[in-house]
Amino acid sequence: MMMFKHIHVFVLAMSYVCVSYANEQVYNGLLKREIKEKIIRANEVIKEKKLDKYRTISIMVNDRLVYCHYEQLSENSLPLIICY
Repeated sequence: MMMFKHIHVFVLAMSYVCVSYANEQVYNGLLKREIKEKIIRANEVIKEKKLDKYRTISIMVNDRLVYCHYEQLSENSLPLIICY
């Protein structure tokens, strides 16, 4: 009878661990899928609005982050729009 209690407690503990792991895996899968769908949607909007011709480059200047926006007119042409 004592052995049955130990086995029962062991099975309960293992099932708790397995259920917790399964819940975490499902959550992580849903989270990754949602992020992937948002990235795909953002890329669709960028192409739809023809924003994919713009490039942003960030650099550090005197311990400050500077963003420069360029418009790519052709493969070798990147006229500067603005830096801040």
